[in-house]
Amino acid sequence: MSKKGLDTLIEISLGETRAARIDEDGVLYELQVERAGQESLVGNFYLGKVTRVEKGMDAVFVDIGTEEPGLINRAKGLEEGKTLIVQVIRDARDGKGPALTRHPVLMDRYFAFTPGRKGVNWARAVGKGRDRAHLEAVLPQILGEKTDGFSVRGPAVAVGEPILEESVDRLRQKWDVLREMVREDRKPRLLEKAPKMIERLLRDLEGETRIAMDDRSAYLEAEKTIKKLYPDLSQGLLYHDSEISIFEDTGVEEQIEEALEREVHLKNGGSLAFDKTEALIVIDVNMGSATAKGDDAIFQVNKAAAEEAARQIMLRNLSGLIVIDFISMKNKGRLKRLIEALRSKFLKDTRHTDVLGLTSAGLMEITRQREGVSLDDLMLKAKPVQSSTLNPVAQGCAVLRAATRLKGAGRPTAYASPEVIDALKGGVLSDAMEECTKRLGRPLHLYVGEDQIPPQVGME
Repeated sequence: MSKKGLDTLIEISLGETRAARIDEDGVLYELQVERAGQESLVGNFYLGKVTRVEKGMDAVFVDIGTEEPGLINRAKGLEEGKTLIVQVIRDARDGKGPALTRHPVLMDRYFAFTPGRKGVNWARAVGKGRDRAHLEAVLPQILGEKTDGFSVRGPAVAVGEPILEESVDRLRQKWDVLREMVREDRKPRLLEKAPKMIERLLRDLEGETRIAMDDRSAYLEAEKTIKKLYPDLSQGLLYHDSEISIFEDTGVEEQIEEALEREVHLKNGGSLAFDKTEALIVIDVNMGSATAKGDDAIFQVNKAAAEEAARQIMLRNLSGLIVIDFISMKNKGRLKRLIEALRSKFLKDTRHTDVLGLTSAGLMEITRQREGVSLDDLMLKAKPVQSSTLNPVAQGCAVLRAATRLKGAGRPTAYASPEVIDALKGGVLSDAMEECTKRLGRPLHLYVGEDQIPPQVGME
């Protein structure tokens, strides 16, 4: 794997696709999951119609043709009856409809386009050196007279002008198609779905990232996309040719299981405990089995805890207000080094994160952008209680993953809770269950039992 940035492992199985971002040591930092029956609306384009204006909230409710109306904040100038193209920036949650933006962003690997915005923006990943100077020199030729609204993305430094011109043309044509759809029919509705996860990853991965996939058909499709659209990734696509899943082979599966636990043990003997409330997330640092004493020893535990806490926050996709209660130290100056350690680790984060510093009570405060759902929400049962019980659909996908790798004589058999069996037989995973039967060449027999990690699947 590459020593630059984070590499991406993609596992395709019946019912879901999972993507893991790991560092050069194989440490898992981020997990994305795309699962049957739980599709996100984020990135979708809609034609919306303003149905209610809330002046006190500076917000409007927008009919986009879904069950729940969307909400636009900071919506000055919008009146009831107004129609406009909007984009979903956050899925519905907690009884609230999806959050929308009135300034949709059209994305390609090398450029992004925000209609109506003035000027040209430059992504931080482009840098300030020779590559930026070259792009600035050729940009007028690439964009032509209409430059407003374009953002130059980091991977643009790795390709030539013809590829960049094609990227710009794709974005302009896409916007023209959306506007034409609106002219033909003013009814609130979906205009275009966001790309699927693999396509989105190929579009958004930083330069020199390597991608490994364990499904041949998906690999060949990705290879075709890269050859046609994203040539800078042509040396970075790998096929994981093994009967063992890529997540198991690389230790990612085990790290996911650890990230579902309340307590995380550190190599130096310390530990972290994660507790989630409605208002904030609390991370408590404990000495655990560490026996060394004194400020130096405490600092080493705290430093290891800070680095692991940053990793766990990204991996678990924790968001909102996060508070870390470090072990008390006499030397308060060392707390600044903990802040520096946290900030350096969050440089890998794909979400906007602020390490705010210490409260008067000595607690470290962090805020992190809300985007997507947490790992707990993906893998465990939902509210009203904080639960360690497995999410039935997530467990059903795990059953199917294990079943498709069964070998030898006997009857393919799985034991799971009634909820998991319902999801497999007649719920959102029924199509995946049928595909599992085709691949096995015989039915997978389901019996009521205990949900476990890994699931109880074998030949009997």
